Amino acid sequence: MERSKGKNKGAYMALYTISFSVANIIGPNIGMHIVAKYGYATLWYFSICILLLAIILFYWLKKEYFRHKKTLQ
Repeated sequence: MERSKGKNKGAYMALYTISFSVANIIGPNIGMHIVAKYGYATLWYFSICILLLAIILFYWLKKEYFRHKKTLQ
C-alpha cells in the first residue's frame, strides 16, 4: 500500500521515526508515574483499557478501509 508519493517518502519516514521515539520516551515514563502513585495493578488495568481501545479503533479502521475500497471500485 503506497501512502506517500515520491517527494513525501522522507517526510513519512521521519514522522514514523518521531512517533516511535516519542512513544519510547513517554510510555515508560507514564507507566512509572502510574506505578508510583497507584500501584502495579492499576497499571495493568490502564494497559488493558488502552489495548481494548486500540482493538476497537483498528476494527473500525479496517471496516472503514474496506467500505472505502468498495466505493472506489
